[in-house]
Amino acid sequence: EGGEGRQGLVPLPGGQSCLLVAGDLGMTVSGEGEPTGSVVQFPAEPEAVHASCDPYLLAVFAKSVYVYDSRKGPRDSHSQTLNLPIFLSPNKPGRVVVESMMGSGGSSSSVLVVVAHGTDLFFLARTGLEDQCREALRQGRHEECLAIAETSSREEERVELEQNSRAEAGIALLHQGRTREALGYLRGCAGFGAEQ
Repeated sequence: EGGEGRQGLVPLPGGQSCLLVAGDLGMTVSGEGEPTGSVVQFPAEPEAVHASCDPYLLAVFAKSVYVYDSRKGPRDSHSQTLNLPIFLSPNKPGRVVVESMMGSGGSSSSVLVVVAHGTDLFFLARTGLEDQCREALRQGRHEECLAIAETSSREEERVELEQNSRAEAGIALLHQGRTREALGYLRGCAGFGAEQ
């Protein structure tokens, strides 16, 4: 085995700290190299790590991109896996490059992440929480939808997404004849009393 690995420092937004990546571990450190945050354990050594989409950290692997939420603890931080349509072969010359740029909106929600390796180029765009919730509900993944709603950093948006997601999940389950499960979601809605 041997080899150098892909260890290094990945700058974090704000410029006050970095993510130190060594093998399959990532640790937030200060400019002086002192640990300041939680540790992330990747499933394997990533081809590349990108941290400019605060609060998300992207780890690129040969077949997928893992998305981690830096606001959560190490055990709960993996939020999503994006499968790549091809295999990023470690035998290709060159390295995997991951860069970000602002979309035309200029806000953090319009960040576009580009993954490049050899002649392959992938564009990853951030999808709004409302759209993510809608897709999870469409696929019948009700608990995942609520987990997505909870990731909003804005209290008002989080409450609205959670309430709407609970109501929509409850209605969908009622249509499927799954009354007990539906009531579990509907009871979490504001204005829905236990007597109803």
